Amino acid sequence: MLRQLFKDSFFYSLPAIFGQGVAVFLIPLYTRVLSPADYGVLDLLLMFGSLANLVVAFEVSQGVARFHVEQDSRQGQIELASTALWFSVGCYLLFLGLSWHFAEPLAQWLLGSSERAGIFREGLLMISIHGIYLLLQNQFRWELQSRRYAFANVLTTSLTMGGSVLLAWYLEYGLHGILLARIVGEAIGSIFCAWRLAGSFGFTFALPKLKTMLWFSVPLIPSSISVFVSLY
Repeated sequence: MLRQLFKDSFFYSLPAIFGQGVAVFLIPLYTRVLSPADYGVLDLLLMFGSLANLVVAFEVSQGVARFHVEQDSRQGQIELASTALWFSVGCYLLFLGLSWHFAEPLAQWLLGSSERAGIFREGLLMISIHGIYLLLQNQFRWELQSRRYAFANVLTTSLTMGGSVLLAWYLEYGLHGILLARIVGEAIGSIFCAWRLAGSFGFTFALPKLKTMLWFSVPLIPSSISVFVSLY
């Protein structure tokens, strides 16, 4: 058990270390290819995305973490995970549709100009894909698949970094290139996670399980928002 503890701790720490290293590498790239205004827009979109990922799907992934081990059968675990997945997909589609429709006033409010509605819509797509990716990636943790969790994280981060260099710097797409790199990188990461977790999800939806998960996860939202506020 102790050996398993240290092994899993290593694999869970590896993506964080790798991600921080990539973030340090990308800062000079961002400051080289982005104007101060574009850099500010990127930061605001990432901040808005962090908040949206906390509230859009009501932290239902935390409900999966809480009740996954209590399921008395593999089918029960599949129903739990599948319910959380389809609920999250529905929430993010609703969020994406409404925000897309009101992109101009929202861009004016968040980014200071309705002319940035196109950038804002790209950011909405990035945020929605990221939310689904997080839920899929975390499923590796609930099923104690630490190596696959680490590999998915490193793969997605590498794709995002490589895409940012190619699109933002080499092809000179600037902010559009950075957002597109994040969208494509996390979309591929989500596909990888879904492929490796093919036996963990199904086309099933259990309303009683959803109610149980939300009863646990919704009260966590105010505390998550408080942490967000304290950081910003």
